Amino acid sequence: MRKRSSGVILRWISVISLLLSIIFLTIQLIMFSRSRITYPANMDIGGVPISGLTRDQAASRLLEVYNMPVELHYQDAVIHMDPNVIGFELNLESMLASADIIRVGGQFWNEFWKFMWNEEKAAASIPLDASYSESLLRNYLQTEISPRYDQPAIAARPQVGSVVFQPGQSGTTIALDRAVFQIENALFSPTRRTVDLPLQERQPGRTAFDNLEILLKQILDVAEFD
Repeated sequence: MRKRSSGVILRWISVISLLLSIIFLTIQLIMFSRSRITYPANMDIGGVPISGLTRDQAASRLLEVYNMPVELHYQDAVIHMDPNVIGFELNLESMLASADIIRVGGQFWNEFWKFMWNEEKAAASIPLDASYSESLLRNYLQTEISPRYDQPAIAARPQVGSVVFQPGQSGTTIALDRAVFQIENALFSPTRRTVDLPLQERQPGRTAFDNLEILLKQILDVAEFD
């Protein structure tokens, strides 16, 4: 009787152990499957951290960051440039597809085994895939910014009631090529999105013939030869 009782107890212990193992394995499988829905730790796309985010959340985060206006400084003036104005676009599908390969990893059971042993995936960074229209950017600077903020050069002109000229004044305009380069860098950065627009001097032109005529008349007036 004792041997039979011992055998029954052992069988029950075995059954309970098996059931507990199955339950534990099932829980681990569920946790592992859920972990594959979100991106792993230490991962970013285009410098934007996406760890713990789902695919849709990562897409929304990227759009939020890279659609932020680029802040342009023209001396003391501040201009907020919408990236969409110059045709800026993210290639989301390409970047997310690359991230998905890392998120899913290799074969299911191999990855599950790594999960069971708590092996963390190596840090991964997906490069930014984006584009914009340089021609639209140049047009924006030339038609929207320069007409409002450039300072025209002023040629020397006669001083009213005098026989001398007021000296000319130099002006300012955007250094276009350098501005395009700096704005492009800001467009492709998730954090450094401020640009101090590079400026160049405009030299005053030669004194107009009309100004010389005015000066001559003023000289004659002063000399009382009129």
